[in-house]
Amino acid sequence: MFVYDLIPEVFGFKRLNRGWMERELSLYASKSFFAISQNTKKDLTSFYPHTRNCEIGIGYPGINRETFSKSASHTIGRVGKRYFICIGSRYGEGGYKNGNLLVNALRSMDKELIDFDLLFVGGEELTKDEIELVAEGIVKIDRITISDENLAKTIVGAEALIYPSKYEGFGMPPLEALSLGTPVIVTRTSSLPESVGELGIYVSSENCEELALVMLKTDFVEIREQIKDEGPKRARKFSWDQTAISFGNTLRHTLAQPETESSRKRSAILTEYSRIAINLQH
Repeated sequence: MFVYDLIPEVFGFKRLNRGWMERELSLYASKSFFAISQNTKKDLTSFYPHTRNCEIGIGYPGINRETFSKSASHTIGRVGKRYFICIGSRYGEGGYKNGNLLVNALRSMDKELIDFDLLFVGGEELTKDEIELVAEGIVKIDRITISDENLAKTIVGAEALIYPSKYEGFGMPPLEALSLGTPVIVTRTSSLPESVGELGIYVSSENCEELALVMLKTDFVEIREQIKDEGPKRARKFSWDQTAISFGNTLRHTLAQPETESSRKRSAILTEYSRIAINLQH
């Protein structure tokens, strides 16, 4: 079973619909697992202690080097006022993506000091609070949908990527930004330190004034100079080839283990459920 994250368990979401119930059944029926970060493995064994006795492989997602590389993305995607970029969902179920941290940070700033725009790529439509920020003249916000190629060019032109999430299975956008030599502002939570290491600019997931200070006072030109080589170098460590090798090793180790009575029972339960569920309507 592939395990990306344990967001529902970490944030206490109600898991009563069929999809979540099937997911939980699979967690108990599987004899081995493949997680996308050390943090996901830690959460898996914490919330489902029986998995401690199972094979658990780890393979980080890989960077698309053809798209997210300095050589492929030398053109700045926007001109004019400097801007910060946010990619993907800003809130998520229950707000775990923590977009309110950015909203509150902007509200805490002296409006006269805000000399930048915000660019949201994908994610939710602008919320009421975000629309109010624009209406009150605090900050200009654009929300766009673009191709990966243009995304890379747009990331290159940003002051920094802001990624205030409280929890990630891995955290791909910050690593993609680093691969382009663009600074990243992240929280030191869940797997994000595994993604960006010490190249990230870390802020508290709860302190909006800290984020505001970083946005207003950091010399991002200097940071960019510091990470221009180290960012791409770090990103090169994350490849799909290495993920495939790790997955293959997990499969080999799993298949080498003798089947136990417990694993046979779990497999039988999942098989019987699948036989029944295939005839049910979602």
